[in-house]
Amino acid sequence: MPETEVDEIYWAWKVACAAAADIAPDACDWTFQEVDSHPGIASIAIYKLTGPRVAFGRAEMESIKARYGWWALVYIFGHEIGHGVDFNIGIMDLMNDHQVELSADDWGGCFMVYAGAGSYKNSLTQVRSMINGIFDEGVTHPGPQARWNAFVNGWNRCYEE
Repeated sequence: MPETEVDEIYWAWKVACAAAADIAPDACDWTFQEVDSHPGIASIAIYKLTGPRVAFGRAEMESIKARYGWWALVYIFGHEIGHGVDFNIGIMDLMNDHQVELSADDWGGCFMVYAGAGSYKNSLTQVRSMINGIFDEGVTHPGPQARWNAFVNGWNRCYEE
C-alpha cells in the first residue's frame, strides 16, 4: 500500500478505540489482527478473550464499507470493544448470548457519539442500514430491531452526558 493511501479499516479501529479511551483506556493497545476468511464463516470482527484482541476479516470489512459506509466500521469496532468492556467489568458471564450482543450494541452506539459521529448526518443511516442488511436473529444474536434499539440506547445515553 502506498504511503499516501489510508487503510480505512485500521483508521476506523483507531477512531473507535480512541473514542472508548475513557471507559476502556487500554483498547488501543489490544492486538488488532486481520484473519483469513473461512468458507461459510463470516469474519466481520470478533473480540477474543485470549489477549485481548480484535480480529477482523478484511474482505468482509471492505464489503461493509463499500455497501454501508465508513461509520459502519467504527460501529463494528465499538461493538467489539464493548464486549471487552463487559468482560473486564465481569458481567459477560451473567448475561445470555442475546444480552451479550445487545450490551455490545449499546456500547457501539455510545462510542460512536464519543467518536464524533453526531456531526455526520449519514453516520446513523450507515449503521441502521448495516444492522438491517446483515444481521438476522439467531440463537446467539438478536434480530435487527433489537440491535438497533440497543444501539440507539447507547447513543442517547452517551449523547446526554
